[in-house]
Amino acid sequence: MALDKLNMKVNTPIPIDPMQQSMGAAIQNISLATHAKGFGTTWMYAPVIAYREIGEIVMFPSHGY
Repeated sequence: MALDKLNMKVNTPIPIDPMQQSMGAAIQNISLATHAKGFGTTWMYAPVIAYREIGEIVMFPSHGY
């Protein structure tokens, strides 16, 4: 699971899979509502996984962050 890889602990009675589904549905609804208002959206998950590599590509300073 993604939370395990990030060493994050979730203290909730709701199992992880339903929580992820709920968040996915919420993000989808926000994207649809934004699109209906004429704006564009994108769902980006790669920065969570590859933040070091992306930082190197865009030459983002690693100190202090």
